[in-house]
Amino acid sequence: MAEGNFLRLPYEANNPRQVAQVVNNVLDGKLNSTGEFTCTASAASTDVTDYRAGKNSVILLMPTTANASAEVGAGTIYITKMLQGCGHIAGRTGQAGDICVKQAEIGF
Repeated sequence: MAEGNFLRLPYEANNPRQVAQVVNNVLDGKLNSTGEFTCTASAASTDVTDYRAGKNSVILLMPTTANASAEVGAGTIYITKMLQGCGHIAGRTGQAGDICVKQAEIGF
């Protein structure tokens, strides 16, 4: 199964094989709750749009570049606002255009 290609069950799921596949994927950690974004260079903030996000979501950040790691380590990149379908990421992104971060969204 390709990354990001998750089986969705119909609301009236009655196919035991499909139900087992979805449950087993969840048990294996395949939750369809990850993504990635790059902060806008020289901007004070970046909006990240994701239909799975909600105002009660918890966003866990994992930097994937040295500049992103420095921002996270310094505490200068953080989530300022969560709305349904959108997160507002603030930070001192400076001139670097490679502030790349992977995220996991939990608790929509």
